[in-house]
Amino acid sequence: MTSLDELGKKLSDSLVIQMEKQRQLQANFHKKLEAYNSEQFNLTNKQIDSLVSLIASGKNTYKDIQDAFPWINSPTMCYYLVDAPKSGPDQFASMELIPIDNHQTYFQFKEVPDDFFYLYEFKPTDTFILNITGENRLYELQKEQYIEKLTLQNTQIAKESLTVAKESATYAKKAYYAAIIIGIIGILLGIQEKLISLIQSIFY
Repeated sequence: MTSLDELGKKLSDSLVIQMEKQRQLQANFHKKLEAYNSEQFNLTNKQIDSLVSLIASGKNTYKDIQDAFPWINSPTMCYYLVDAPKSGPDQFASMELIPIDNHQTYFQFKEVPDDFFYLYEFKPTDTFILNITGENRLYELQKEQYIEKLTLQNTQIAKESLTVAKESATYAKKAYYAAIIIGIIGILLGIQEKLISLIQSIFY
């Protein structure tokens, strides 16, 4: 074998080794990403509304969110975040590994961290703002709360009006009975006076 053939074989072997290493790195990364994504869970509408309200109130760091929702984790936060992570060192872009189900996102980073890569673990200081969908949901929540407040106020007014009406009816009933009693007393007094006059005319 000539030296040229030997060099070619070494290069070929080296290329195969490099490709195998790359394949192993990619396989390991895919396994980690699948495990990361498996930790994600869907939030209920009530939990989403609470999260939207919390961020809108100014308690919008990851620490604030974990204080309010101790069960929340990084994969779940990523799932509802509009910002998409990018490939980091020893990571490989692969659309088939990123869940695509047209789910709604409700918030975004105030400032996207430079190290926002796949498998990202949120830091306590990471800060969020509502995205358009989150703002729209907040608006709906505020409308619902306003309508609920008006309904409660109207219910209270109706209860107070009913109480006043009942009291008025009670007073009217008492006044009616009092008028009857006074009328009866008046009649009796009139009869008494006539009896007295009759008795006086008989004996005197």
